[in-house]
Amino acid sequence: LPFHCRYSISKVTMSRLSIEILALLVSCLTCGVFAQQICQITQNLNDVPRAVHSDLYRGQQNFTLSMLQAINKATPNENVFFSPYSTYHALLLAYFGSRGQTEVELTKALSLEWAKNKNHVMRGYTLERSSRISRSKNSPLQFSAADRIFFDKEEEPTECVQQIFHQELAKLDFQNKSEECRVEINNWISNVTKNEITDMLKMGEVDAQTKLVLANAAYFKGQWSNKFDPKDTKKDIFYTSE
Repeated sequence: LPFHCRYSISKVTMSRLSIEILALLVSCLTCGVFAQQICQITQNLNDVPRAVHSDLYRGQQNFTLSMLQAINKATPNENVFFSPYSTYHALLLAYFGSRGQTEVELTKALSLEWAKNKNHVMRGYTLERSSRISRSKNSPLQFSAADRIFFDKEEEPTECVQQIFHQELAKLDFQNKSEECRVEINNWISNVTKNEITDMLKMGEVDAQTKLVLANAAYFKGQWSNKFDPKDTKKDIFYTSE
């Protein structure tokens, strides 16, 4: 599989944007190169700026606005539901395992120019993950998100990959049981999203040639500040302003 790939967010025209991004990641990364790049990330925090968490958050905001503009331009007359958060985090995993021109393009797309190296971004990523888990325990809102790196079982993750991404790693037998792997990935997504997304990957989108799948799944359920009284509501035809 080729490692370097060209892509442009503005060229994505399908409403199933996450599938497009997932296909991009599968075709652009190999397990060996991914592991090699991850192992260059150290866990030495001495040179990591304190603002990495907020810097990463600003990058995510920039990405969200760019993605919204791109989708609005590509599909001006369609209703498209998408998750910039999930897309950003899936591409962030790709960034950690990228190099060369792919790394340059992902750095620009994800607004990571502030980081001197991947160690800075990794620290921001781990802080964001810890903060998200902490907030979810003390918030009336329901929000859960998870990242997964699905390795083919024949590709043994290096020790440093297991140390850095011990919460995200999962081994599957893509070569001999690709359909079962597709179902397992879909079940993982379904579990994280509380059965809201049940069939993300369609048949044939994972096959025996697949070596690595990077994925993010997120679930959000908020509360109304002023709730509707059920007795004052009814099912009816919904009209747009046009």
